[in-house]
Amino acid sequence: MSTWPPGHVIFFSLCVLFVPLAHATAAPALDISTELGIGGWVVPGTFTPLRVEVTAPEHVDGILEVDVPALGGDPPMRHLHAVRVTPGARQQIAFDVIISDPRRPLTLRVRSGRTLLAHREIPVGVQRTAEGVVAALTREAAGLEFLSESSRKLRPAYLGEDALPLRWQ
Repeated sequence: MSTWPPGHVIFFSLCVLFVPLAHATAAPALDISTELGIGGWVVPGTFTPLRVEVTAPEHVDGILEVDVPALGGDPPMRHLHAVRVTPGARQQIAFDVIISDPRRPLTLRVRSGRTLLAHREIPVGVQRTAEGVVAALTREAAGLEFLSESSRKLRPAYLGEDALPLRWQ
């Protein structure tokens, strides 16, 4: 009975394990940042601005999928937007969503064909909900604190010009 020296067996095993990995192509790394609501506040059942910014070190040509959960067992509302980012650049996508169930997160995915390039969940949370939002364009966050003492759940949103929604309803 002939046996291989132990070094040959180990070398052969390493070649089998690492050769397939050398041929795999990595998807470009994406960075996704988001802003949901007006000043961070969400009014359930009404149009809520969502701003998504995608940056990538390499060229990306794909689709942004945003799933917004519905109440009960209904399927989520899916929004699709084209994503085309050149190396080192960024793309900003702004649109409105209707948050029905703030207890469940929004799900964002960027795909190129069948390849998943990025995945992110955006928690909403009941603590970010209000019955109404009063927005003030100001450099200092002061003056609307009395709203939180009202019988309704009204919340102040102090916004700088860079945080204004791109579109207003």
